[in-house]
Amino acid sequence: MNDIQFIGLDSELIDLIYFESNTERQKYLEDVKRLLGELNIQPGTERLVAIDKIADSATDLPFIRDILAYSGDLQYSKNTDRNNFYTNCQLCEHNILEKLAAGNADFQNEEMLLEKIMSSDLNGYAKLSVLFSFGEAYATLSNKEKRNFYFNLLRGTTFDISPATVADFYKLVAEIYVASDDKNEALSWYKAGLILNPKLSVKKAMKALEA
Repeated sequence: MNDIQFIGLDSELIDLIYFESNTERQKYLEDVKRLLGELNIQPGTERLVAIDKIADSATDLPFIRDILAYSGDLQYSKNTDRNNFYTNCQLCEHNILEKLAAGNADFQNEEMLLEKIMSSDLNGYAKLSVLFSFGEAYATLSNKEKRNFYFNLLRGTTFDISPATVADFYKLVAEIYVASDDKNEALSWYKAGLILNPKLSVKKAMKALEA
């Protein structure tokens, strides 16, 4: 039964999205409200109708579906816990990229979101990707301590996905260590990747490091 209705924007979630300035935040809100007006989405619009309209619009506004709050016969909830998990993962990766582009190295809010992510029993691709993004970001900032912390956290986490997919990330981590001229660490990650996927294409790179 399609009884859950749109009731407004989730301001708490909007506050978690990184904007370089208040002007950028205000522009985002104006774009959201303009889109909702164009799609005739208003308080009382059924959830599935709103979602379908947004999908058909092909909008590229980030988190547009996530920031819509719904209520109905069910007790009010912005999202289920599962959806919150994926939204938090997306927020972390989005904010990290936006902050790096803006020269902002403060990831405190994103690291608090990561605590919620790591407490979840969901251990799929999203968690793997967000851990890699943290390590990669700190590698970009030449913060070796934080880089190593997040990559080691990634390596110490068991993921419920194909070992070959995890191995591909291990290869990416190894390449980051190669770029920073840390040969021993790079070799360690390449070898770990081969254990997960013996067909991983890293043998030539390993020989070059061992030469």
